[in-house]
Amino acid sequence: MKNKKQKIYPGFSLIEMVIAIFIFSLITLVSISVFSSIVLVEKKSQKVQQDLESATTSLELMAKNMKMSNQLDYIIAGDQTGVYMFNASQQICIEYKFDNNNQELQMATATPYYDLNSGGVSCKPADVSYSAYVAIMKKTTGQFNVIKTDIATDKIGMVTVIMTVDGTDHLQLTASFRDYFDIIQ
Repeated sequence: MKNKKQKIYPGFSLIEMVIAIFIFSLITLVSISVFSSIVLVEKKSQKVQQDLESATTSLELMAKNMKMSNQLDYIIAGDQTGVYMFNASQQICIEYKFDNNNQELQMATATPYYDLNSGGVSCKPADVSYSAYVAIMKKTTGQFNVIKTDIATDKIGMVTVIMTVDGTDHLQLTASFRDYFDIIQ
């Protein structure tokens, strides 16, 4: 009788295959998780960048209107702070306000009140009726620090706008008002 030798086939055992599949699956899951995190961070940073660009545009619009305005004054009503002014180049009253409950920067316009007795113009909310407020920046809170216009002393006002976008990013603008009213007319 011949001794039958068992043939040994080269290859992997079942245990080696299971371990290899487990390691491959683990590496795949970690890679997918890292890639997913990178994509989420990139989307979030793009959103933050868009919010900051919108806020910068809003501040530039305010600065442009403020530099062409005079008769700066401010209002504080509950959770809202605002500034209003007479834009001499456009012959309109403009009001900006932060509605902190809605987290919006809002803007409205009005036809100025011309006081024929004093020859002055008023944009006070008590004297004029502002149009419906339009949100020009959402997810925003802020405040206005105002040095009022004093017509009697020809002192033109200045405002500092401090804006918080989406609760994290802070922007600031300081604009001085110019009295172009006599030049434009």
